[in-house]
Amino acid sequence: MKSLLLISVLITTVLGSYLNGLNRTFEEIDLTMVDLYVTMPPSEVEKLIEMAQVDSKMVENGNSINIPDFKYEDAKIIAKWNGKEKIYEKVSFKTGGMYARSKDKVGFNIKLDKKFLGRKNIRLRPDASDKGHLRSKLSCDVANRIGLPSVQASYARLYMNNEFWGLYTLMDSIKSSWIKETFNPSEKEITTLFQCKSNGFDFKPNSASVCNNANDDYLDMTEFEKLVEDVNACQTIEEIENLMDVDVLLKYFVMEWLVGSFDHFLFNGHNLMFYKKESDGKWILIEYDYDNTFGGGLSGTYWNDKGLNQDGTGADRGLDAVLFTFADWEKNLPIINILVHQNKERFNKVLHEVLVSAFNPYILIPHIDEIKQFLAPYAEEDITPLSDGSLPGRINHIGKQNSYTLAEFESFIENNTKGWINTKFDFVCEYYGFDKEEIQREAMNYIPKGYDYSSETKLPELITSSITEKPTLTTIENESNATNKVDIDNVVDDTKTETGSFTITSTTTVTIARTTTLSNVSTTASPNENEKCTSITKAFNPCGGSTVPEASPCCEEGYKCYYYNEYFAMCIPENW
Repeated sequence: MKSLLLISVLITTVLGSYLNGLNRTFEEIDLTMVDLYVTMPPSEVEKLIEMAQVDSKMVENGNSINIPDFKYEDAKIIAKWNGKEKIYEKVSFKTGGMYARSKDKVGFNIKLDKKFLGRKNIRLRPDASDKGHLRSKLSCDVANRIGLPSVQASYARLYMNNEFWGLYTLMDSIKSSWIKETFNPSEKEITTLFQCKSNGFDFKPNSASVCNNANDDYLDMTEFEKLVEDVNACQTIEEIENLMDVDVLLKYFVMEWLVGSFDHFLFNGHNLMFYKKESDGKWILIEYDYDNTFGGGLSGTYWNDKGLNQDGTGADRGLDAVLFTFADWEKNLPIINILVHQNKERFNKVLHEVLVSAFNPYILIPHIDEIKQFLAPYAEEDITPLSDGSLPGRINHIGKQNSYTLAEFESFIENNTKGWINTKFDFVCEYYGFDKEEIQREAMNYIPKGYDYSSETKLPELITSSITEKPTLTTIENESNATNKVDIDNVVDDTKTETGSFTITSTTTVTIARTTTLSNVSTTASPNENEKCTSITKAFNPCGGSTVPEASPCCEEGYKCYYYNEYFAMCIPENW
């Protein structure tokens, strides 16, 4: 422990300039490990572990959104960092993530009763498929440095009832409280923050149906639907600029392409937040969740059905995605045609700015080296078996096992992460005609500036309305074609691709090391013979369990109700 602290102190004293001057609330914990000690009743921990049992079949075809979360509203957390200690009571502690729920080490969402470094909502993510523990952190740092409104990232170790659960990436979370803490609007209720969590948002007509109002007490989607309608009517970049902050849009689009994210707007169309600013009435994009970046889970075959790019190129695109042009990468979206292909000079200017300010090996590689040196002992600790032989925090015993050696940690960073950056930078400079030496000179003298939330000037007149009752939520089925969306659980593994058959048996026994043993549970359910089905549950939707007691166990033809545990059942194909 003393050696870990000494390394942390030594590195902190020589912290480079990559994140300096950005007015980040997480600056205090840069290259500093935060220890989070969570206390919950043992019975709740047992329930957490039981509900964490999720396999890859359960998250296929976007069904992760149907899996119930564990949530406990009365946890206690003690946070320790840099000799400081802060105690939080009445903490909401719940499972988090979507497709990553099928990994052996799961993520958590935490809502605090008071602020931690300016934030009440934080996330812990294991980034189980990232052996270098760098993708999320590095992507957040790039977004911070190029002046985007964005989340921040650092690192934490989690202790559950004093049991070590391992290393996590610590990030803040875009919630109403985040908007209040950053943009400081005068309105008490944030009603114009919208989240696109499911695949499929692309500003095409009706694509707002995959999004929702982030305020659970205000479900109305009218303003966001109007934005989508108005954007569809736009013919020029100037018209879109009357509605949205185009500079922020272009920076995010450039960043997605450079870091290799297929999990945001340009490809899958999710992990997006849209906020209508009070100051000027314009909409702003904020992205989150960066575990699928820098080549992680990526294959050039995802673009096989795209055809030619909308600018006429792409006939010889190939399959090496790191060598894709921006036109290759984006999925021929109409809004991109207006913002980028019809305004190449402005796009190239933004691209050059991002290369100079953040995405070049001259400043990014040294930043990676600092993080790697700091992180190495904690990464080793994360893969060191506990006294019972298990690895820390691997509580999902039916999920995909993800482990690594310290040598793999080192190799993954040097070959995968750095390799992506060097290759992408060289390709972009050659293709777009940028002088690498000139970019290096500019980068060495560049003074970064974070997004200036404080510059928000209130409108002279602001029309507000009070909410007297919660509006009725109407659920509309989305029948849009999702052919081009990626099933993240079937993406190419970073080191190998596994194929094989899967068999689901009629009963399941799961032994939970150290804490509890789940008993045999029935994995198929049939309605009572005397009970008539009043409704039919569609394929891959919840059909029972204590978290969805109102769900009908009667599945549509060809499907059966499969009980994964006492909390959750889903309609799956009868031949599984």
